[in-house]
Amino acid sequence: MMQAWNLWKDGKALEMMDLSIRQSCPSSEVLRCIQVGLLCVQDGEANRSAMSEIIFMLSTDTALPSPTPPTFSTIRGQNDPSFPAMDTSVDN
Repeated sequence: MMQAWNLWKDGKALEMMDLSIRQSCPSSEVLRCIQVGLLCVQDGEANRSAMSEIIFMLSTDTALPSPTPPTFSTIRGQNDPSFPAMDTSVDN
């Protein structure tokens, strides 16, 4: 999620898009889905949209609110010594 947020705030969210579908999906739709996803992880339940609102956002062209940084991205990060190390290799 941290990488998604950083790419979004840097205006590089399309770098998350799988190259195999880049030619077949409009970038505006991909950006909208990413924005809605970021809105779903807002700090505090009151700041997140209800599922009915999410469906509305994804099925219309209505203007979307700007997401704010997810809480965990502002509390601690990978360089924080208290952040648990995870083995992400696929050879486990």
